[in-house]
Amino acid sequence: MANTAMKKTFLDKLREKVNGWYRKNPALRPLYKAFVVVVLFFYHIVMHFAGNGKKYLCGITIIALFIANGSFTFYGNGEVIHAEAASNSDIALVTEKEVETSDILPEEADPTAYGSGDYQIEATEDSFTLEDIWDEHASYLEQEDAVIPTEDTYKNLTFDKDDWRIILVNKQHPIPDDYEFELAVIKDWMMCDSRILENLLLMMKDASKDGYPLAINSPYRRMSDQVFLFDRKINKFMGLGMSYMDAYKTSAYSVTVPGASEHQLGLALDLVAAGHNVLNEAFGETGEGIWLRDNSYKYGFILRYPKGKEHITGIEYEPWHFRYVGVEAATIIYENDLCLEEFWEEYVY
Repeated sequence: MANTAMKKTFLDKLREKVNGWYRKNPALRPLYKAFVVVVLFFYHIVMHFAGNGKKYLCGITIIALFIANGSFTFYGNGEVIHAEAASNSDIALVTEKEVETSDILPEEADPTAYGSGDYQIEATEDSFTLEDIWDEHASYLEQEDAVIPTEDTYKNLTFDKDDWRIILVNKQHPIPDDYEFELAVIKDWMMCDSRILENLLLMMKDASKDGYPLAINSPYRRMSDQVFLFDRKINKFMGLGMSYMDAYKTSAYSVTVPGASEHQLGLALDLVAAGHNVLNEAFGETGEGIWLRDNSYKYGFILRYPKGKEHITGIEYEPWHFRYVGVEAATIIYENDLCLEEFWEEYVY
């Protein structure tokens, strides 16, 4: 008898108890029946999942991996606050979401190993020349005796790390949550930090006088613009057969990760020539590219991603990308052949 009792299942034992209650309490028989139905229902559900556990585990794993893969394109939720300039000169304060990101660019990258080597982004937006924007900014451009702003103290070899002009933004230093700036309209939808507009216009005017007319291709970018460019680059490399993560790392070498782009500061812009409206290395060999490389510092701009500094900046050589840092810092950077990261190490306190 002992062996038989041990062989009884959970259902056998439950059935015996319910039958006993059922016989002793006829009035409660409907309640007993409902109880049995509920217990059996849940029992069979548990046994079903227990018997098919591997199938469900695989399904859950696949869904989890899909969600995790999609999450790589979420760029965080830090904030940068700026004033948006409207065409009627009314300034409205708006808030735009930015990223808190770090250590997501590759230490080393060789995009040329993954296809044709044409891994730089092409010009996809309208460009505006000095002639296009003259009417909007005639008060600056018609000055016959316009003087390039200079810094009498540029030989003082220390700089304040909180100076907005030299803010360092890269993979280790995303845009601060509390960074604030006002935007000024260059032309139509194109804008930049209002504090650099006059120097930008003077630089374009003098370049044109020297026979090198410049065109603005891409100044300030919203977060959504940067996300679009970055995702488009990822899709391009995945189309060449890369995995998502390889495409992500390689893309970050040619298009800055959203939230760590100087374009989002309003301090950087892409400059091209009327006859060379493509963002590639060949621009650096045009007359306009050479003029910018040798003269932009006089107006407070630097070639932000120079050739030979890729291992420091984490970004490929971009002869079209110029960043405002102020005449003072730009002069030191130019004369000493530095990139902004090197300048920070040596001069910023």
